[in-house]
Amino acid sequence: MRLRLASIAVVFLVFGLSVAHAQYIEIYKLDSLMKDIPESMALSSVASNLSVPADTLKQEKAEYKVTLGELYVAHQIAKLSNSDLKSVMTDSKSKAWGEVAKARNIDMDQIKNSSKNLEKSLREASSKK
Repeated sequence: MRLRLASIAVVFLVFGLSVAHAQYIEIYKLDSLMKDIPESMALSSVASNLSVPADTLKQEKAEYKVTLGELYVAHQIAKLSNSDLKSVMTDSKSKAWGEVAKARNIDMDQIKNSSKNLEKSLREASSKK
């Protein structure tokens, strides 16, 4: 019985870590692409993808002290869960991004898929710089 409970606990732990890990991979990929271009170009690409003004993103980035990749993921979580950004950012201070998404019933694949368009526009911006 103990072995069975331990096995179940390990499965939940591994699943939980893989969800959290997936979030950080997306953030890392986006931040890596953004570091190769001027911030104004990165802000413009993210703004276009999210339909949020670049000035708003710049203010939020400074206010919450996060990277643009983290801010993008936070906006996606807020959008997909019909939540406000402030509550997502508040939760992110005490939980991993994967936990924030999971608590709002957001599948990480949704965020991964939506980030592909942003990755494409960042690569294009990088080739034009």
